[in-house]
Amino acid sequence: MISPRIALATSADHPEGLGGEALLVKALLSRDARPEWVVWNDPAVDWTEYALIVLRCTWDYPDHVDDFRAWVQSPAVATRLVNTPTLVLGNLHKGYLADLGELAVPTVVVPAGMTLDLTRMRWPSSVVKPAVGAGGVGAVREAGQADLDALTLATTDPVDAVVQPYLWDVEHRGEISVISIGRVMTHAVQKLPAAGEFRIHDHWGGTAELVEPEPAVVELAHSTLDTLRSTPLYSRVDVLFDRDGPRVVELELVEPYLYLEMAPEAAERLAGEIVHRAGERS
Repeated sequence: MISPRIALATSADHPEGLGGEALLVKALLSRDARPEWVVWNDPAVDWTEYALIVLRCTWDYPDHVDDFRAWVQSPAVATRLVNTPTLVLGNLHKGYLADLGELAVPTVVVPAGMTLDLTRMRWPSSVVKPAVGAGGVGAVREAGQADLDALTLATTDPVDAVVQPYLWDVEHRGEISVISIGRVMTHAVQKLPAAGEFRIHDHWGGTAELVEPEPAVVELAHSTLDTLRSTPLYSRVDVLFDRDGPRVVELELVEPYLYLEMAPEAAERLAGEIVHRAGERS
């Protein structure tokens, strides 16, 4: 049997992935697959040469979201993409959080060209962020009207925004990320912000460690995946806490960092599922 070529889609900033992604490459090679890091918007790539295209480090898509949507829907990509185009396209815009209802942090979507009076919100303090974004870029805590209007009413390139209550607990308990391969939770990570920060990402000084999540967090993650029309190959459910318990702050189905370096068995499981799916296509 011919070894399947697997495209690990990435951005030009990360031509060979990052961190724990090396474990996924190793696990794929051990299964006689041929993984290759490929920049998603490289015009020279012939995507029909790959059995599957797995989204991994395409972290520049918020800056090229229209091109990214078109790429995801292009026939050569759409028929090979993991996760599926339906899941990916529905997950690009944070408006999906509003559809999750009580599972998620309360979320109000403000379309580009419009605004709302933040003083009318029912929570003490608000977070404002671009509705299409990654890595905490553009997020503002204790946001004022000017912060919202700078996004949605910008004189050039206004964008959709989301408004959420600021949950102060993030500064102390941080954020819990639950990673699943298919329907199986493989591991969970607690991410803590640096002193004086609220964004938990490492490029803002945040730290992460493997944890055993409490049952309510696991149940929330399962309930969130149950809302989807199909089962993603990989997912990450990011959870914050309010006074009533855990709430989803992100459901990551596009290109989440999976912290595979903290759970090598998850890399093995993911590689096995990828090779299985590639075999089904042959």
